[in-house]
Amino acid sequence: MTLSPIDPMELVRLSLKNRILMALMTRGQADAEGAPQDIVAEHYAQRAEAGLIITEAVAVNLLGYGWPGAPGL
Repeated sequence: MTLSPIDPMELVRLSLKNRILMALMTRGQADAEGAPQDIVAEHYAQRAEAGLIITEAVAVNLLGYGWPGAPGL
């Protein structure tokens, strides 16, 4: 049986509508306080057809920021 990227998939307890997975990436599109800019919502909306999107890394502490534009909590 040959699987296609658009075939449904079961992953642990997730039912994905296809086999298209988007790995996390960090693009540095947060403001100086770590809040995501509007372009971040647009970025994920454009990719919403993927079966699974793992969102980008975030800093959980002010000392954890490794680069300008990193998102944080």
